[in-house]
Formats: sequence, C-alpha cells, structure tokens
Amino acid sequence: MLDLAHTLTYLRKQHQLTQKDLAQFLDVSTAAISKWETGQSFPDITTLPKLASYFNISIDKLLGYEPQLSKENIQAIYKKLSQDFKTEPFNDVILKIEKLEKQYYSCHPLLVQLSVLLLNYLHLAQDRFSEIALLIEKLTERTHLESQDPKLVQLAISIHAQVATILQQPEKVLQLLGTQVSPYAGNDIILANAYLMLENRDAAEETFQISLYQGVISNMSVFSNYMQVQEQSLFEESVLRGEEMIRIFDLKNLHFSCCLNFYLSAAQRYSQLDQQDACLRMLTNYVETVINIPKPMELHGDDFFTKIDQWIQRELDLGPSIPSDEDTIRQKMIAGISENPYFEKYREHPTLLALIDSISKEAN
Repeated sequence: MLDLAHTLTYLRKQHQLTQKDLAQFLDVSTAAISKWETGQSFPDITTLPKLASYFNISIDKLLGYEPQLSKENIQAIYKKLSQDFKTEPFNDVILKIEKLEKQYYSCHPLLVQLSVLLLNYLHLAQDRFSEIALLIEKLTERTHLESQDPKLVQLAISIHAQVATILQQPEKVLQLLGTQVSPYAGNDIILANAYLMLENRDAAEETFQISLYQGVISNMSVFSNYMQVQEQSLFEESVLRGEEMIRIFDLKNLHFSCCLNFYLSAAQRYSQLDQQDACLRMLTNYVETVINIPKPMELHGDDFFTKIDQWIQRELDLGPSIPSDEDTIRQKMIAGISENPYFEKYREHPTLLALIDSISKEAN
C-alpha cells in the first residue's frame, strides 16, 4: 500500500519545515499540504518529482513503496498467509496473494515463495484447482523470464514443472527441464577444496556437509519415486538400501519428511504386490515416525551435520520453517494412510485400524 501521507509528514518534520514552508515551495495552499498528510487527497502527478527532488529521495521512497522485500519480510508474509489458510476462507487468502502480486510485481523472491505457498495449499482449492495452478504458473513464469538471479530462476522452473506434473502435462515438464539429466560436475567438491587451499577449514567443512546433506535427501526422494516402477526383486533391494540410509543418517530425526515419503511409497508398492505383512510393516514405520517427529517441525542439522543449521538459516528463503503450517501437515499425514486407495483392501485389518487410530490421536 502507498503511504505518502506518513512519509511526507515524517520528511517535513525531519527537515524542520512547517506546512506553510512546504506549500510556498510547491506553490500550493497550506490546506493542500494538510490534506496530503492526512490522506484526504493526493498531489498532482506533476508535483511528485518536485517533492521527491526537494527531499532528495526517489519517488518510490516518497510514496512509501518498496518494490523489493527483505528475506525477513518475505518469511513473515509467508507465515502469516500460511496461518490465514487455516483461519480464513480460501478465496479471501487468494485475494491477499493477488494483491501482493500486484504490489510487488518485480520482487521475484516473493513471487517464488507465493508460488511455493500456493503449491502447498493447492489441495484446498477444490473447484478453483485449475485456476490456482495457472496462477502458480504465472508467478513462476514471470520469475523465469525476468529475474537475473540464476538460482531463483532454477527454483521457479522447478516449481513450474511440479505444477505441470500435477496437471498431467509431461510434455511441458520436458520442455521446462529438458530431456536428459546433466552429468554431475563436482563443483561442490572443487569449492570445498578451494576453501582448504585458502586455509578456511570452516567454509570447507560446511561445503562438504551441505553437499552430503543434500545428496542424502535427494537420494531418498529418488528411492521413493523409483520404487513405484521397479520389478519386485529390485524394489525389495531398494527398500533394504533405503532403510539402511535412514538408519545410518538417523533420518527420522534429521529429516522426517523424506522418511515418511519413503515408507508410504514402499507400503503402496507392497500393496500392489499383495504383500500384506510387508505393507503393514512399512505403514507401522510411517506412523512411528509421525508420532516421534521432533518438535517444532523445522529443518535442522544434528551431531553429524553440525554446519547445516547456519546454511539453512542463511540460504533457504524460509529459513528452517516448513512450507505449510503444522496442522495442515499432520492432516496430510493422516490422509496418507486413512484416505489412500492403495490400502483400501486392508481397511478393516486390525493393524491398519490401530495405526490410523494412533496417528489420529497424535495429530489431535
């Protein structure tokens, strides 16, 4: 929102001017200045450059308009809107987002985070699902085409591709991401070794940890998705290796989300193969992980990844905060087994009923 009234009042008093002094300089009445400062009227557009020049500031600053928001401001906006989705009608929150989009149309970090927010609450859209998906595409496309920040552009492309996947547009995904996986160049290792050559051991260690941390989480995501298309023998080997990674890196505490995705994916595949006991074992692991999620829900390091916390705070747009509010996440966790069509055939099984009861009590 433009805030000329407060800005003008502040600047005038800061320069120890009366309304009459300013009126004489601008060749307007004192009453006009008074109305500008109380918000009853607005200066003529030709007067704005003269006012800005007089106080030696930009017109944007005079109007109280900030086209770019700080990382902290973006985080605050994200958290507020995330809470609003819990307490206000969906359409009202969308109106707020659309207003922010217009107000900060060139603040690409905000646009990307608004698209992340919408992606995480897309399940609430109901009959506006396609419309909101298109809004996400619009936000990401603008960043993709206009931003000069390569990392931000790549994030926007990734979000756009996720939406295209949800909308079942595989050709669009290939258009956005390309048709081949680029070979790993090892720039992170080169960077870490450069820090060592400069005798900056802390920076080198942080770089190694970041690379390993991201690799572990990424590989768990690959397991979760790859298992759905594997032949049975290879699938069962993936389960063994994935469970070992969870154990070795203590992922239930370090990154519960990748564990939940893995267990749920494995359970679904076992259900497809009609292996009831194995399916229920994976669902038991799923529920136990949910019940023991560290509080508060946020990204963090541990005794092995000792440098990760500072990187998360510094580099991630939302810092350690999760992209949805905790209540929404817990409801999705319950729905993951209670409303999952893969487990319909086990719906009356005592073990599944007990698991659903346990996870529901934890969420409430």
